[in-house]
Amino acid sequence: MQLYYWFRSSAASVLRDKSFLTTVTATMGIASGVFLLVLTYAYVLLIKPLPYPQSEQL
Repeated sequence: MQLYYWFRSSAASVLRDKSFLTTVTATMGIASGVFLLVLTYAYVLLIKPLPYPQSEQL
């Protein structure tokens, strides 16, 4: 039960301070976008095979 009260009070304090909630949401959005960008570049540059026949022999 203590975890429930801790979560409830934390949620209430975050919802009271809208600037903190906005900052956290924006930071998480930007970090997620950068992470997906890095994963996409890694896939294209390192994992995806070249569009040539027998590209492993180039």
